[in-house]
Amino acid sequence: MSKALKCANNGDTCLIKHDDDVDCDSATFVFDDRRQGQQRIKVRLTEVVDQQKLTPEDHEYALVISMPSGKFAKIIKNQSSF
Repeated sequence: MSKALKCANNGDTCLIKHDDDVDCDSATFVFDDRRQGQQRIKVRLTEVVDQQKLTPEDHEYALVISMPSGKFAKIIKNQSSF
């Protein structure tokens, strides 16, 4: 995931999409820059061995986070070191 986020520039909008019906083993990152247009990156997710333990309850959350994409990339990079 951190490799996909390296494609982002400060000021870009990042949309992370996952569609359960189409391709459940990947996520799509859409980076939008008003000057350069959109860039789409499809990232393959790792296989979960015991999916029943990791299944979250069915809740819908409405959330919008605004932060520079460089800061978000740093957070993800730090998370990947664990």
